Amino acid sequence: CGAPCDDGYICNGSGVCELTCQNGLTDCNGECVNLLTDSRYCSSDDNCGSPCDDGEKCVNGNCEISCYGDLVECSNMCVDTSTDPMHCGGCDNECSDNNAYPVCVESECMAVCFDGYGDCYEGDGCESPITTSLHCGSCDRSCELSQDCTLDLECETCVVTVSSMSSPPGPIPSGLKTECLSTPCPIVQCGQVAFWFFSYNDNREALNIVGYDTSGNIVSGPTNKSGTRYIDYIVDFPADEYVKVYGQTDSVTVPYTNFRLP
Repeated sequence: CGAPCDDGYICNGSGVCELTCQNGLTDCNGECVNLLTDSRYCSSDDNCGSPCDDGEKCVNGNCEISCYGDLVECSNMCVDTSTDPMHCGGCDNECSDNNAYPVCVESECMAVCFDGYGDCYEGDGCESPITTSLHCGSCDRSCELSQDCTLDLECETCVVTVSSMSSPPGPIPSGLKTECLSTPCPIVQCGQVAFWFFSYNDNREALNIVGYDTSGNIVSGPTNKSGTRYIDYIVDFPADEYVKVYGQTDSVTVPYTNFRLP
């Protein structure tokens, strides 16, 4: 008489004890395992599978990432959604990096702005330069129309500059027209106001100066300047604080005081 088989083994009829696994288990290397949950032999069929990688677990026969504690699986990574700026408060909820260092604090995005930028409109990141007349040094500080924001972030009397535009930013007053001998049309900029030099519909020898704010509203003029028509170019004389506006036939001198609003 032979020896008895151990628990879990049966005699195969050839005098050999063989492992027998109960329903739902599979013999893998002499051990009965559940292929749907065992991370050493993870498989969705009846064949012993490969072991899952470190940090993974076997779920329904597939290796899936296994996160511990309060970490959450996002994009096959375990992340802390309370601090991760790429998954702030939830997977794929990315904090804005618009002129900012993206930061997530207690599952809420916060804007740590680059120097010179501010979060002036909630939800847009640090979208606003705070070095302009609209936001000078901070979001809630704006300069007057005839002021510039200086390098020291102070609002001071605007510097007159010669520039150009392709079309007026607002309505043209009645009786006037855009007639420029050079394009784009020469203009004068001072602070937040763009000054246009219009000609008259009746083609008289005169120009009319109209100032527009950044929204296209007329904030200065119309102001008549006789002497020429059809603007061609402008020459700035900063030491003497005037500009000379050249037209079709002659030129007119316009003092800086015309461009600095009271």
